[in-house]
Formats: sequence, C-alpha cells, structure tokens
Amino acid sequence: MKLFENLSQKLGISCQEINEKLGIKENASKPEILNALGVYAIFDEKENLSSYIADKISNKTKELEASNLEKEKALNEINELKNQLSNFETTKSHLKELIKNEFNKIDFTTKTDFEQLDINKIDYSNVKKSILQQASELNWEVKEQPQPQEQPQENNFKAKGILTRY
Repeated sequence: MKLFENLSQKLGISCQEINEKLGIKENASKPEILNALGVYAIFDEKENLSSYIADKISNKTKELEASNLEKEKALNEINELKNQLSNFETTKSHLKELIKNEFNKIDFTTKTDFEQLDINKIDYSNVKKSILQQASELNWEVKEQPQPQEQPQENNFKAKGILTRY
C-alpha cells in the first residue's frame, strides 16, 4: 500500500516493520488495515477523496430534495385544509343566518335567545319544526299562529285537456 511506503520512507523503517507494529499481515485487505489504524477511511489519491466527497454531497443533496418535496407536499395539504376550513366556516355562517331568519319569523311570547339553540340538532329539511321542537325543550312559549286553511275543493278546479267554445 502506498501509505505504508510513504510512512517507511519518512520514518526510516521498512514496510514489514510497520506491518509488524500494527499487527497486520503483508497482504491484508484495506478494511483490516483501516481497522488496525483505527480510522474510517484513507484515500491514497486526491481523485479518490474527491470522488468520495462528491458522492457524499450528491447523497445529501438528494436527501435535501426529498425533504423539500415532503415539506412542500405538507404545506400544500395544510393550505388545502385551511381552504376547506374556510369553506366550512362560510357554510356554517350561511346556515346559521338561514336558521336565524326562520327563528325571527316565529313569534315567541317568552324571552328567547337565538344562541341557546343547538344548531347541530336542526333538521334542514324542516327548519321551523326543528326550532319549535327545541323551543318546547327550552320551555319557550310560542304565540298561536293561524294555520293556513285549505281552500274548498270547488275552487281547486283545474282544467284537464283543452277547453274550446262552440
């Protein structure tokens, strides 16, 4: 190995003596030599070191890109959830306004507070009925409202077919 040749020249001892002092064989593999020296890596040439560093930088760059993609994806999901929340809040506001309008049409004889209604219990297919049901649960009294009466059958004549004059 070139490292041992350089060490033997600098220290003035033979390569065999270096091997003996390190406790390695003459034909030891690179991992055995590194282990005997207590190091992770040794590069014989500048090109090998440059290649090693370039590979490490490339790996870290790929990790950063993957991390940035995950971050961007998470930010997009957060923005989408924020938009959905905003839409839900708008819908809730519109529904609350609809319920409040229907609530205001009802003539209560006792003091009432719209905020006491549980909006989650409202049946949107029949809002007024749901409000009146909750009003009775809250002991609110409602002024009698005249029920629309059906018109007599004779007024409900509807022509079937074509009417002509002779």
